[in-house]
Amino acid sequence: MATNVYKRCFWLLRTLSRNGKLTFKEIQQKWEDSGSYDGKELNKRTFHLHREKVYEIFNVDICCDIEDNYKYYILDDSPLKNDKIIRWIYNSLNVSSVVMEGKMIPDRVLLEEIPAGTEYLETILKALRENQILEIEYQPFTEDMPKIHHVRPYCLKVYRQRWYVLGRFEEIGGIRHFSLDRALDIKLTDRKFNYPEDFSPKNYYRHAVGLYVDEKLTPQTIILRTYGLQSKYLRALPLHASQEEINKTQDFVDFKYKMIITPDLINELLRMTDTVEVLEPKELVKMVKDTAKGILNRYKKKIN
Repeated sequence: MATNVYKRCFWLLRTLSRNGKLTFKEIQQKWEDSGSYDGKELNKRTFHLHREKVYEIFNVDICCDIEDNYKYYILDDSPLKNDKIIRWIYNSLNVSSVVMEGKMIPDRVLLEEIPAGTEYLETILKALRENQILEIEYQPFTEDMPKIHHVRPYCLKVYRQRWYVLGRFEEIGGIRHFSLDRALDIKLTDRKFNYPEDFSPKNYYRHAVGLYVDEKLTPQTIILRTYGLQSKYLRALPLHASQEEINKTQDFVDFKYKMIITPDLINELLRMTDTVEVLEPKELVKMVKDTAKGILNRYKKKIN
């Protein structure tokens, strides 16, 4: 029963998000047209119960415009549009809904493989809520044998479809990441830690692309010149929060950033191949050129 209510609340939220303002009768009609709820009628009492549940689950208020024929709608500044976690939940449910519908045509809905490790999320979230130290048996790609680490978890982060935990490793004595898909086992210990009051995950990553952060590095002004459709891709999905469009011609668009130079940034630039050119700083130009030369030399050896 609870699962059905959850699905119906999500349906209501998605319907209003897609269609804008709707009267109750219009919502009823879309409910009937959806054919997903065993022909059960959506009456006003059920509708208002679902409205309340939407607010409880998603923190999104479904408002009613009395002056516009009693139409229901979602505010433009609602958490659905401005809260990253709420958007993530909504988008994840949306994808799950599409995947379930795609079961009828499995050969025409193609999905990427998601690395393992999500089975540990519940344990990690409990550790984050209660500031409990984790015991992790971890097998890095760089080692032949797994190691046991005790970690004070600071935050969870998703990068390129992998889940990572950022925290202080007691055996190492510093802040590091570990990837959940490389964990062989994760357990809660009965030991607590004090979460540092001056630490903010958002601030920790504010000048970085990806995972790698070196607090000794100074953020630099980086200017990229993009060609073809790459400028549109970056407008739709910025490389970094500091992205600013500073120049536009028929042939190219220039973007400015404030970031630290890291291996993750270089990898992102190389992924754009010849659709992007680093203009500044010279240090980054050299690093990208040297990496590109290394790739070319590797292929030259095979050709020769």
